[in-house]
Amino acid sequence: MKIHSVTLVLLIFAASVFAENIAIKPAGTGSADDPFLINKIEHLVWMGENITNVSTKNFRLTSDINAAETKFWNDGRGFLPIGYMHENKKAYASYPFRGCFDGGGHIISNLFINRKEQGAALFARIGTPLQNFDFSTNVLENLARRSKDFATVKDLALVNCDFFGKDLAAGLSCNIDFAMISRVYISGKLKSEKTAAGFSLTCNNSCLEECETDIEFRNRECSAFGCFTSSQNTVLKNYLSLGSFQYSMDDPTDSRIDTGYSARTIRKTGKSYAYYSIILVGGGNYYLYNCLVLNSILTDRRKDKVITFSDSATVHNSFYSAENIRRTLNDNNKVGISNEKLRKKETYKNWDFDTVWEIEDGKSFPKLRKLEKMLKRL
Repeated sequence: MKIHSVTLVLLIFAASVFAENIAIKPAGTGSADDPFLINKIEHLVWMGENITNVSTKNFRLTSDINAAETKFWNDGRGFLPIGYMHENKKAYASYPFRGCFDGGGHIISNLFINRKEQGAALFARIGTPLQNFDFSTNVLENLARRSKDFATVKDLALVNCDFFGKDLAAGLSCNIDFAMISRVYISGKLKSEKTAAGFSLTCNNSCLEECETDIEFRNRECSAFGCFTSSQNTVLKNYLSLGSFQYSMDDPTDSRIDTGYSARTIRKTGKSYAYYSIILVGGGNYYLYNCLVLNSILTDRRKDKVITFSDSATVHNSFYSAENIRRTLNDNNKVGISNEKLRKKETYKNWDFDTVWEIEDGKSFPKLRKLEKMLKRL
């Protein structure tokens, strides 16, 4: 007996709606020499379900993963962020990932998370405080020296993610602390009832290098930031934020933003908080080197500023698009430059165009070389 094609489609759809995620253990032992090899979404489910036992282990992505099916998992709630536990008992404790996740230059695409009872991100938490870490002097040097002891995520592209979290949503993690994040690209849509950020809500005591976000924020009445909402004792080097970017600290700290830029017009909607492109606030010591702001901002509210720094910020060789940006605050040490000049390699002093950045001289703005190579396969 033949089944009508429409009926068949409905049956397939119904089966998808009630689909459950399945955990499959990957090959490997999780050691540095024999990492767990991830090549399907079910391997990530296993990682999440066993996080208390494998949080310090090594993982390597060995192929691209299309996670579109997660939209139909768990009665429409999608993928459970790695580190959230007790899904069925509703006890959403978060457990940090403290090992190494090597993306191998591969892509996880179309991952779906819809969590009305908790935060949404690929990882609930990355890293935990190190014992006997010296915060008294030379914090940035101490971070670099001990980075081998940090949790690590590297060489990974998270493309076209669609995340909703009740109080917060982030692309990579809800919280990062003592972690090394290198060559990570995140794109897609984030939505939350309170706060959303491209990489993480908070990022403390960490180093991020050659990272890029390209996020569409679907928030109407909350704050949204391209990288973080707040951070302390953190180095952000060679970054590209396609969206608003905020970097703030509440306590006296020593942090540095070194080489990179934020871009794309910021459009205000709803009753959201003030938007900024780069904002450094708090009582700490901030260092801003070789940075560019391309954002323009479309809003009538006078308190919305594209650039703002506290008096304690140290700014060197940083500038903004004089054509895109009409209103700034505290213009000391910041220079407005035409977009024509910003498309020329000679404008970017001290930028590494041999191994990190690339530019089509006279035609484009700088791009991160290794991430561009990774994304050309899309």
